[in-house]
Amino acid sequence: MSNHRDTRAPRGRPSTPARFSAPSEQIPNQVGLALSHLAHLIDGALDIRGGPVDARSFAARSLGVGREEVVVDVRSLSPLDAVLVGLRLAALMEEHGATGVMGGEGEATPVWLSLDTDDGSERYPAEIYVSFAAGTLATEPVVLGIEREWNSQSLVGFSVAASGARVREIVKTVAAEAGELSNPFRMRTVLADLENNRLRMRVTSNLDGDRGDVVLPDRVWSDLDRHVVSVFRSQARLAAAGLSTNRGVLLHGPPGVGKSAAVRALAASLVGEASIILCQSDVVMRRIDSLYDELGRLAPALVIIDDFDRIAPRGGEQMRDFLIAMDGVASRHRGVVTLATANSISQLDPAVRRAARFDAEIEVPLPDRAARGAILERYLRDIESVVDVPAIARVTEGATGADLRDLVTEAVLVAADAPISTERLRTLARERIITVPRGIYL
Repeated sequence: MSNHRDTRAPRGRPSTPARFSAPSEQIPNQVGLALSHLAHLIDGALDIRGGPVDARSFAARSLGVGREEVVVDVRSLSPLDAVLVGLRLAALMEEHGATGVMGGEGEATPVWLSLDTDDGSERYPAEIYVSFAAGTLATEPVVLGIEREWNSQSLVGFSVAASGARVREIVKTVAAEAGELSNPFRMRTVLADLENNRLRMRVTSNLDGDRGDVVLPDRVWSDLDRHVVSVFRSQARLAAAGLSTNRGVLLHGPPGVGKSAAVRALAASLVGEASIILCQSDVVMRRIDSLYDELGRLAPALVIIDDFDRIAPRGGEQMRDFLIAMDGVASRHRGVVTLATANSISQLDPAVRRAARFDAEIEVPLPDRAARGAILERYLRDIESVVDVPAIARVTEGATGADLRDLVTEAVLVAADAPISTERLRTLARERIITVPRGIYL
């Protein structure tokens, strides 16, 4: 599981403001950067320098001009862009060095976070100002920063007035390169949730799942392959024909029939071919527009929404945001498949189900006798047992896969160390399996 850890160095007195002292131009970049960090750490404990320095004053001193001669260019960052821009800025600091570093307004030390993935850990700044010497990012010196407020972040560039157009181009280039040169989220499994009501995306371990362990009718697997897998594998042909490379799919059926297991198995088979986005319910209800805004950095992408009928917004502003987000996929993105599961599609607003939002609806029925037998075989294969599986399949009509799993679980608990018998399963089945009328979900 990935996380974003705050690796900021311990501060001194909280009331001591950020200070700045530019290292000599004769000092090598890496040495200068180290000394700058050390100076700020010292400043956090000892009030030995001049007055407090804000970002514009830091930039003015770095550029060798007065405050009034500094021009600023600011670009707002989405949550994902903030991470990617931070990683890009860290790479530029490594490549070119820095003539000075300052933390956020009033902070002695820059804020660095750590992005952990299966490949290791990468550190990146989340709140920082960095000065680059002339001849590195541009012919003239420039200052770049990442500003962070409670619910937003921005990429900011400073230059002298005569170079204003150039710093705008630098800011634009850094933002564009972020994620294009290196994107640790793309083609990974990503968990989308909220932090302080703002979208947060974390790389997680690859999904585990094998369709061979999920007993579903062949028709269901065939429909999933056609409406999900084939969309990713036919991108070029669809685009060449002027057809949509996006898709929306609703997988529906009674609780416990294997919808979520099928989705996990399907997603696991696509790891490496598409980014897999697992949506937490709060994202769907409150920040679905932000999520879909990020897909330009992640496509081709499979967006998975579980229990959609429980969390889908109904009416009002939330419904409007959801519909706008779904409609925006067609105009802004290519290669996005939204796969949602639902117990009852009758509970969904008809506006959600229309074509170009959800194009295909695939029903997963209750397992028939043959399927119940296959499910029982699956759960009994590693357990000592003497069971007439067809006989148990006959007496469990109306049971879901989840019911059968619980049946075998209870048989193991009751039998202790003894083998599971046909009679034991039959007795438990009579006690436990209750056929629930179609259309009623508890």
